[in-house]
Amino acid sequence: MTTIEAIEARIEELANKRAANQALMQPMFKENSALTDEIQELQAQVLKLKSEAIETEEDMIKFYIVNDGRSDGMDHYHARNRFFESIGLRTYGYFSATNQAGFEVMLYKDGSNLESTLSGINKVLPYIIPIEGSEYDRNKVISMKIFERSLSEFGSYSLVYDVESTEWVLSIIAWHRRSELKVFKTLREALEYISVEHYYGYDDEEEDDEEDY
Repeated sequence: MTTIEAIEARIEELANKRAANQALMQPMFKENSALTDEIQELQAQVLKLKSEAIETEEDMIKFYIVNDGRSDGMDHYHARNRFFESIGLRTYGYFSATNQAGFEVMLYKDGSNLESTLSGINKVLPYIIPIEGSEYDRNKVISMKIFERSLSEFGSYSLVYDVESTEWVLSIIAWHRRSELKVFKTLREALEYISVEHYYGYDDEEEDDEEDY
C-alpha cells in the first residue's frame, strides 16, 4: 500500500467512525431540542406571571429594562416593546455591559410625540446603568439611538447623556469615527432640536414625489 493509499484509508476509517457517532448522538440532539423548547416555554410563563404581579409603573420599568440578549421568548419581547411604547419610548437591542435594553428616540417634525418622548426618557433615566464613555470622549454616559428620516444614510445618530456634566449631546458615528454635533443643557432642548433637524417621516415634497412615483 502506498503512502497516499494508507492516508486515504485512514480518512475513510475516521469518516465512518464519525458517521457512526453522529447516528448514536442524533436521538440525544432531538431530546435536547425538545427539552430546550420546554424550558423556554416555562421561562416565558414565569416572566408572564411576574409581569402580571407588578403593580406600579416604576416596578414595570425595572422589570422590563432587564435584557441580557438571550431569548426570553417572543411573548416577553413583544410585552417589553408594548410597555415602553406605552410610555413614549422604543426599544433597540441591548447593552451587554449592563444587561439592559437599549432605547431609541423617534420624533416627528410636528412635535406631536415630543412630550411623550420627554416623559418616557425622564421615567427610565434613573434606572439605566451608565456605560463607559471613552467612545464619546466622556466618562460615564447613557446613549440612545436616534431613528430619523435618512435611516442612517450619513451616519448613525445618538442622543447621549453625560452623567457627570448632566449635558445632553447629539452625536454621530460615520466611517468608524464618532463626533459631537451639538451640546444641550436640557433634555427638552435636545428633543426640540432633533424634532426639527433629525425627525422621522417624509417632508411634504418628498411625500408628493413618492405619490407621483
